[in-house]
Amino acid sequence: MIQFVKYFFGVILLFHCFYSIGQEKFDLSADTICVGDLLTISDDNKPNTYYNFHGSNLDTCGTIPNAITYDNYVACKSYIYKKSGSYVIDQIINSYTAKKTVVVMDKLPPAFEVFRCISNQVKIRITDTYYHEYLLDYGTGPIAVNSGQELIVTLAGPTAIKLTGRFRPTLCGNSATQNVTPFSVLPVPQLNKVIANNFSQSSGSINILFSVSTSFNQYKVERDINYSGIFTPIDTIDGTNTSFLDENLNTENNSYCYRISAFDDCNNMSSSSTICSSPFSVSAINNANNINWTQYHQPGFQSYEILKNSVTLSTFTSSNTTTISDTDIKCGKEDCYKLITHLISGGVFESPAICVKGISNNIPTAISNLNSTIENNQVKILWSSSVSSIPKYTILKSTNGGSPEIITEVKQQPYFTSINFLDSDCYQIEFSDSCGNKSPLSNQTCPVVLTLEESETENMLQWTPYSGFVSGISKYVIVKSDLSGNILKEIDAGTSLSFTDTEIDPHTSVGFTYYIKAIPAGIEVIPFSQSNIKTVKYEIQIFTPTAFTPDKDGINDVFIPKGKFFTEFEMTVFNRWGEIVFHSTDINNGWDGLYKGDVAKQDSYAYLIKAKDNRGREKVYKGTVTLLR
Repeated sequence: MIQFVKYFFGVILLFHCFYSIGQEKFDLSADTICVGDLLTISDDNKPNTYYNFHGSNLDTCGTIPNAITYDNYVACKSYIYKKSGSYVIDQIINSYTAKKTVVVMDKLPPAFEVFRCISNQVKIRITDTYYHEYLLDYGTGPIAVNSGQELIVTLAGPTAIKLTGRFRPTLCGNSATQNVTPFSVLPVPQLNKVIANNFSQSSGSINILFSVSTSFNQYKVERDINYSGIFTPIDTIDGTNTSFLDENLNTENNSYCYRISAFDDCNNMSSSSTICSSPFSVSAINNANNINWTQYHQPGFQSYEILKNSVTLSTFTSSNTTTISDTDIKCGKEDCYKLITHLISGGVFESPAICVKGISNNIPTAISNLNSTIENNQVKILWSSSVSSIPKYTILKSTNGGSPEIITEVKQQPYFTSINFLDSDCYQIEFSDSCGNKSPLSNQTCPVVLTLEESETENMLQWTPYSGFVSGISKYVIVKSDLSGNILKEIDAGTSLSFTDTEIDPHTSVGFTYYIKAIPAGIEVIPFSQSNIKTVKYEIQIFTPTAFTPDKDGINDVFIPKGKFFTEFEMTVFNRWGEIVFHSTDINNGWDGLYKGDVAKQDSYAYLIKAKDNRGREKVYKGTVTLLR
């Protein structure tokens, strides 16, 4: 059936084509419409008139829900396009066809800009070019405006500004709205601090700290170079910013002045106070650090503050002061300086820290209080110096009056070294300070070396003179102790270098120790210098001959031991069969070669000697003696 209908309409259309008797036409309700708006067609209302709108399946064909169609031609005279574009509409009636073009536009919100100005004014700029005409309503009713137009209006309060764009002739289109709260005055930004991060001729940078109102979003950072009075905007920021970094600057030679300005689009501006940077330098010269900076010329100056190692060194209230010399330095010690410029507004400029090491070409004072003493058979060398931070000391030694020679380098005292008690050793010290300046040689110090000669009746002490005390020697004191370390006596020897001790009893004492104390005449690094320790031990000593000849010629007739440092004595002599041939407890009573009243025969005889000292210590001697005839 459907194929039959198509065939029937085809026959009719061909019939009308070949038998048309005149030209036909049609009109559109508008040549420009908007998506979704109704397009209508006006014609002569002849039968069998059809149109092809070249639309899409989404479009709506007028008010005919089931229009009769033939090859995309419809028998309706109204149409709704759902997609923008330029469309050609074809009419077919009898043998005549006609064409019309319609432009279908999207309903886009028109674009416009609103800028707030002081005194509740706003600047409105129509930037949209899409529509044929525009209407602007800022609370007083719509007025016609043109694309590209700019106007300044005053608002009564918070306002919804509405711009409507329309196409002619249907006046279809769309609107856009911006809600604006006007303001009467610009906020005043506050510039808090300007910090120079480094000093450089090309890569310097400065950090700017400020406070702005977060309810306003139009600020600019402005800069003036070397107090020219001309501020140039270098960047814009909004109300969320609190800092700005300015880079690639010649901070070494130039002063940079900054301010933060709030601005509107009506050329109104509200600026903060100004803070300027100052080039700042520190140089080390002999025994001083010179500090220089550029004078602050901007109004509102309060004071300069110079920091040394984060502590205030000096403060100056005159802006004309631009230099200071710091003489409180130490050779080789690093000190760091900063310049802080305080303004009446509370603003601050802060330079970076510049650090330098103190220098000096002064020859350091020689050490004059080098002293020595002997501990545990080692020389202990001590000193003090007014020069601090000495990297190392050089120790020199001279022997028996010879030239001093370097023996070692040390970083601190005391220094210990071995000693040869057979030589006379003396010591000196020198050093180089942190700047490499070498001191003269110190005073010479020679420790006291004690020697001792002992006998059964006396001990003879001699010692070398002490050298090292600045105040000189007051006296020498001999310290005499027992072998347990208990001081028995301290003997004042004055300035003598020898002493003989006769207060000895080998039979009642087991020995003594001696050492010398050199006492200074004034206050020194050490209260006294001590010598080495000498020890005398009274130990049992027995000496026996290896043979004797009891022939009564008066020469070597008796076997009699000799000895000392004992209080008890016992000697027994045995023959080869173990028989006792002699016994005595008196060292002065020897064996005369008799055994049981008869002359003993020539032979070797064994002896056993036992001796005890006054502390009960026993010593046993065993051996043989030969009796010769």
